[in-house]
Amino acid sequence: MNGRANQAALRVIGDRESFAEEAARIVADSARQAISSRGMFHLALSGGNTPRPVYEKLAAAPYNDQIDWSRVQVFFSDERFVPPDSSESNFHMANQALLSRVPIPERFVHRVSTVDITPEAAAANEEEGIRRVFAVGLTESPRFDLILLGMGPDGHTASLFPGTEALNVADTLVVANYVPRLDAQRITFTYPLLNAARRVLFLVQGEDKAEMVSRALKGDPEVPAGHVRPEGELIWLLDEAAASRLPRDTARADAWTQAAEGSPVSASARAGESPAPSDAGEPSLAGAAPDIGEPSAAGPTEGRGASSVTTTSGAEDQDASGGAHPVEQET
Repeated sequence: MNGRANQAALRVIGDRESFAEEAARIVADSARQAISSRGMFHLALSGGNTPRPVYEKLAAAPYNDQIDWSRVQVFFSDERFVPPDSSESNFHMANQALLSRVPIPERFVHRVSTVDITPEAAAANEEEGIRRVFAVGLTESPRFDLILLGMGPDGHTASLFPGTEALNVADTLVVANYVPRLDAQRITFTYPLLNAARRVLFLVQGEDKAEMVSRALKGDPEVPAGHVRPEGELIWLLDEAAASRLPRDTARADAWTQAAEGSPVSASARAGESPAPSDAGEPSLAGAAPDIGEPSAAGPTEGRGASSVTTTSGAEDQDASGGAHPVEQET
């Protein structure tokens, strides 16, 4: 394990409109903080069904005017190995919902190369591009200002699927990851890059994710998403269905409280606030990936940070699952 401690802030949102609104607000706040502090906002987008309404919010008023898009660099936390105009492409979805609708310089949109290239070469090119943009050496992990992630019903996040080789990569930022159950290649950020971030925001909806949400927050070593414990801030944004397996008094609390038994309460975050992400120095790649090959019988993972939760009320979520991806149930 990487041994990092972090504060995991949870928010439970009652309806889809409010969910997308809150996520867009966090992205806009992160952008303003990063541009004010460092002159540029480095953002990694996720794919799947859940973030599309968030991207559409960001492309419309008031958020499209709140972000200085000329100072935003966009990458993708993972990508399917398909052409960029494919309906399966994460870039294609994000471009339709957001990127083509805001004045972001084309050179600041760093899509993964997937045509006339091998998956391994595509991953190497993506890592080289990230290092070049962040101007860091081979022994450093670049620090994204915000990484958006989802989680699948199997607990995968980005394209870090259970039982795949990428889970134990400790010395590379981006890898090609073959997923046997899908018979498909993916390009994905690895734990060293995810855990170097100043802020990570999980967006999770649907009752089919509820069990894995509970297991991840309890530190179950078999759940890939639970090993995302960034150097900076970690936020889990859940709908009511995804939070349904959490202790009832936790998931329905009116104020921040603990989300996993035995976890101390975070005093640094409050509902409706986005604390400034950590601005520590560049972390080293050494020892940054968790070893999740062997399950632990000792309960929650040692070093797991505190969890806190709040609830925002809204209309009943009538279809919490959000619809499955045609190939797989995606985040």
